[in-house]
Amino acid sequence: MRIAVGLTSEDRRGLGLTPQNLEDVEVGPALLHRDDRGNLEVLMSATSLRSLAMMCDESTEECLRAVIGVVDGEQLRSVSTANAEYFAGMEFLYRFKVVE
Repeated sequence: MRIAVGLTSEDRRGLGLTPQNLEDVEVGPALLHRDDRGNLEVLMSATSLRSLAMMCDESTEECLRAVIGVVDGEQLRSVSTANAEYFAGMEFLYRFKVVE
């Protein structure tokens, strides 16, 4: 995943006047596949995303807002949506819809 680092949450949703520092981080396990409608998506365990958030010293929600895209080999794929799936009231899976 490519994430914005070192920016406050206000800078992230601002006008782009503050330059972004980007970092590629490896998060796994993750699965890149096509859904029933042919859209490309990345499935990632909630535990993996929580570990990334702890590494960045942020909440899971802040970490999700920091995601710029998914790196697939040499290609950067933009994330259009990110949704959590719940089981017994807890997040267990994240779905990132990506643009080809």
